[in-house]
Amino acid sequence: KQKIMVAVAIIGALLVLLFQRGIYGKTTVESTKEEAPSLQTTVQQTDKPVVVSTVPSPLEEAIIVPTQVIEITFNIPLENVGEFKNKMEHKSDYTIKLSDDRKTAKIIPAPLFELGTTFTLFILTDSKFDGGKRLDHELIYHFKTLEYKGI
Repeated sequence: KQKIMVAVAIIGALLVLLFQRGIYGKTTVESTKEEAPSLQTTVQQTDKPVVVSTVPSPLEEAIIVPTQVIEITFNIPLENVGEFKNKMEHKSDYTIKLSDDRKTAKIIPAPLFELGTTFTLFILTDSKFDGGKRLDHELIYHFKTLEYKGI
């Protein structure tokens, strides 16, 4: 009986953790609010464009649904949507939109990303930010879409 009780307690604890953190962990919005003061301090010291958050978080090695909008948020506004220089390997159709403050670039699949496909997103050093600032190095993110395994 003790082994069964211990097993039930462990499973219960795991379920509690799963429901508290959610299937995909904390959302970027929550972590951004918690980390904002320390990030702003770092930003003021470097004064160079850096990524402060992504959706999904983390974007590297994320598994997304084919309709997922990917968001990359920087500490400095981009000059305009045309200055967000990027490319994606596995070719896919998508559009780019900027948030009102121009700090977040949204990559929107058009109509959707192909199922079961691995993508590599390159954010190029040619991207221009306010004040003529540019990235120090190319940013590279790998992610993939859910696989379709049939019914």
